[in-house]
Amino acid sequence: MQDVHSLFIPATRDVLRHAAIAQDRVAEQREPPRRQTLWDWLLAGRWSVLDVFSVSGIRYVIAYQNPEDGVARRALPERDRAVLELALAGRAGKWIALELQLSESTVARTFRRALRRLGVTDTTTLMGIRNARFESLEGLTIGVNLAMARLTPVAPSAAVLSDAERDVVAGILGGKRAAAIARERGTSIRTVSKQITSIYKKLGASSRREALVLLT
Repeated sequence: MQDVHSLFIPATRDVLRHAAIAQDRVAEQREPPRRQTLWDWLLAGRWSVLDVFSVSGIRYVIAYQNPEDGVARRALPERDRAVLELALAGRAGKWIALELQLSESTVARTFRRALRRLGVTDTTTLMGIRNARFESLEGLTIGVNLAMARLTPVAPSAAVLSDAERDVVAGILGGKRAAAIARERGTSIRTVSKQITSIYKKLGASSRREALVLLT
């Protein structure tokens, strides 16, 4: 079966984007739609990201449901998921390679493959998608089920962080890796990694890059 991305010509893209924006604008005038997260289904290959775009500071994500015969091709194997999750947590390729006992080149290939299967090209595109709540995108007939999510920018507050986490944030903003921060703080890399994970969770970020965007 032909991949939906191969049918995604500019004209179709514009139609889908206008439909998503129009549906979002009338949301307050109708019953609250049923929304759900799609992250686990994205990893399982049941859904893929089709488009991510921004209008007036609001990010929209459009996803589509894969046909049953395409699920296996899109699903992320266990290793791909592990690499992706660590990368989204801000881990460097060298750190991931050491943690999973893989070569750095294997990590790089695996990471690219994971992104490709999800339907994206970089981690920036995945910002906020992990916890995004999707609703059915209605009024279109292109032969597949579509869903959309509206991601509103959130202004994070450093007040939610502990003193130790603020020190780690200072290191992150200074461009330092977990190992360097650990050395300066006289603690282990594992402790710093756990603190970074906690920081991302509190800020609603899913990667180092996203945390930097939220904090600057």
